[in-house]
This record gives sequence, structure tokens and C-alpha cells, in this order.
Amino acid sequence: MADIEEIRRIATEVRNIMDDLITNREISPKLIPFCRFPTACCGDMSIILATHLKNAGFGLADYICGSYVEDGRSHAWLRLDGICIDITADQFDFASFPKVIVEYEQDYPLNKLFETDRPPSTYEID
Repeated sequence: MADIEEIRRIATEVRNIMDDLITNREISPKLIPFCRFPTACCGDMSIILATHLKNAGFGLADYICGSYVEDGRSHAWLRLDGICIDITADQFDFASFPKVIVEYEQDYPLNKLFETDRPPSTYEID
């Protein structure tokens, strides 16, 4: 079973690094999709984080994607050993979520708002 505190530490580190890169304009504000970070970056950030977790010795996480039940907006996050990992949850205007959520699947708050619309998959960066 994966260590949830270590996953939380790594997820927070990746998000903080991305925030710093955006704030310091080390990533061009014209670069799609990161020009509106964290909005519309959930898929790309999930792939980056999945690769980082795998390189840190964890298995390859499931990439989960769902649609918001109210209007069909999509959102992506990771699941690893029953732990949901989301580093762009703060992008939504309809609710106030923290930047990083690392919770067991039954406690992940976006599960109630987003219906998964495809089977889980795995992605990583070579």
C-alpha cells in the first residue's frame, strides 16, 4: 500500500514548483495549456505528476477523467492504490477546493461532482 503522506508531499512539491514557474514567468504566458494555470491543465499536470511518482518509486498511477454533472466540464486526476491525487482542484469557480487534494478514494470530494466518463488509463512521459 502506498504511503499517503509521501504522495501528498510529492504532489504538493510538484504543484509548488509549477506555481513558482508560472509566477516567475519561466513558462511563457502564451504556452498552451499553461497560460491559464491551473485552469484546463488537469490532464497535463496529471501526466507530469504520474511520471514523477513513478520515478520516485511508486507504481504507475491510473489517469481518471470525468465530466461535471452540472454542465459537462471535464476534469482529470490520478488514482494510486485507492488514493486520489489532484493538483489542480482549485481551478473551479463553482466550489472552493485546495490546490492539492490527496485523499483515499471514498474521501475525495470531486468524486461526487464528476462522473467518470471513460475507463482509467495510464500515461507517462518518456
